[in-house]
Amino acid sequence: MTQKRHAQLLPCYTEINHAAFRGALRIENFRDTKLPEGQIDAVIGNVPFADVKLDYDGRRLSLHDFFFAKSIDALKPGGVLALGVSV
Repeated sequence: MTQKRHAQLLPCYTEINHAAFRGALRIENFRDTKLPEGQIDAVIGNVPFADVKLDYDGRRLSLHDFFFAKSIDALKPGGVLALGVSV
């Protein structure tokens, strides 16, 4: 059985995603979301930009880079990463 994980903070998307993920939705900040390293099949999202630095794996990363690093570390070998970037 496939396990779905989803982190969402924006209320406007919460209802849509709740219907799509049927109970697998966790409303929380991606920064705080616990992801198993190397076990996620696909990561899909929209990477935010902000003048914020976050600690990740002993490094200070921009918010943008934090999302990429955390997502890549969670992927299985051969997993799919699809992150939208807008400026």
